[in-house]
Amino acid sequence: MPTESSSGASRSQRSIAKSGNARARRPLIEAVWASPPPLPSSPGVDLRRGWNQATPSARAHGQHGNRR
Repeated sequence: MPTESSSGASRSQRSIAKSGNARARRPLIEAVWASPPPLPSSPGVDLRRGWNQATPSARAHGQHGNRR
């Protein structure tokens, strides 16, 4: 669990605490490093341009896939 100190609007997180089960902590850290970075919150210009060039059926199919 990361160490956190917060006061009002400011928030600071430090590295993971060394307390607890070391055998459980190491796989947790490895899993975090192996996971992909988060996706952007909104589609970029190139992606929107591709959506506009797609046929209506392809656009509907893509939107259906995004709602899974």
